[in-house]
Amino acid sequence: MQLLPQAQSQASAQLDSLVSFWRHGLAAPLPVMPKTALCFLQTGDLAKCREQYEGGYSLTGELDGAPELARYYPDFASLLDAGFTDWAEKLYGPMLQLPVAELGKQEAGV
Repeated sequence: MQLLPQAQSQASAQLDSLVSFWRHGLAAPLPVMPKTALCFLQTGDLAKCREQYEGGYSLTGELDGAPELARYYPDFASLLDAGFTDWAEKLYGPMLQLPVAELGKQEAGV
């Protein structure tokens, strides 16, 4: 996937936001994980998001690979209570709204 260039003012504003979120995350782990956040933004299905975070019958959850989150957010309910949906929107929402370049077969490596 290749993102198209943005206007400098828009890119600068997004970078400022990301730096602010990074600073917030220095105090405590943010209540968000990438795969779980993208699951929420793309499907809105909290049951699927719970499975993505906690794992399931044949699925390893993101929580298993993040011991720092296990201490602060041991289950999906605690992640939700800490503002997961807001953080998912703030961190990953803008990325999903960016224009993406169409890649030809040669560029895509096919």
